[in-house]
Amino acid sequence: VGNDLPDACLSWLREMGVDLAAIAYDEHLPTPRAWQVCECDGKRTQVWRTQHGDGQIAMLRPAWCAETMAAHVVHLGIDVEHPPWDVLAGAREAGALVSVETFKPTSGPLTSQALAKLSSAVDVLSPNLVEARAMMGDDETVNAKSAAVRLRDEHGFENALVRAGELGAVYAHRGGVCVAPAVGNVDVVDETGCGNACCGAFVSAMHDRQSPADCLAWGMTAASFMLEHVGVPEATLPKTVELEARARYHVVRE
Repeated sequence: VGNDLPDACLSWLREMGVDLAAIAYDEHLPTPRAWQVCECDGKRTQVWRTQHGDGQIAMLRPAWCAETMAAHVVHLGIDVEHPPWDVLAGAREAGALVSVETFKPTSGPLTSQALAKLSSAVDVLSPNLVEARAMMGDDETVNAKSAAVRLRDEHGFENALVRAGELGAVYAHRGGVCVAPAVGNVDVVDETGCGNACCGAFVSAMHDRQSPADCLAWGMTAASFMLEHVGVPEATLPKTVELEARARYHVVRE
């Protein structure tokens, strides 16, 4: 990040109990910022609000450092055509659970070799349905379940979580396939960040050795809360939110 990162962002992270030791500052460049333009058909366009050059791209690529070596779980948003192999290798070597989500569709289908290399470097892969179709060269007739199973069976991903927005999500793992609906009856405000929230809760539950169905249910629950906010939710949440989260979890789990 740049030195212009708002204090409110850091305060929110502190209030949430996040360790800030691994934040890296660049004294010469501003913090990367972008608009997410979401269209009714699901298309999403990122519009950069800061100068988008090599320096900004470098700021968006994670670095494996001493502060992150103690992490039990490493989750990254990646350009699947240009994965940060050094970070993935470092996390694996340190014994972390390695989870990645893709943040844009590929320009064309990935080769079997590229998918095999990625599957050997991560524990969890989570694209949305559009991204999953693009990386495997599938058309719009392929649903989330088929995409998740293909990622597992044909390309070697032991844990493939395919997110499909209002259609829910599918988790293909070594022991089978879990399907979960999106949480209903929520106040839809902004879908930005729902995938991030889903992946975070999912991999956290996985680290806690919860069942595959429980991991997926917690992921969908977290996404439903993100859907109700512009930006991130308030750091200090009332006790009623915890109760509502458990209620939503049980609805999805059933």
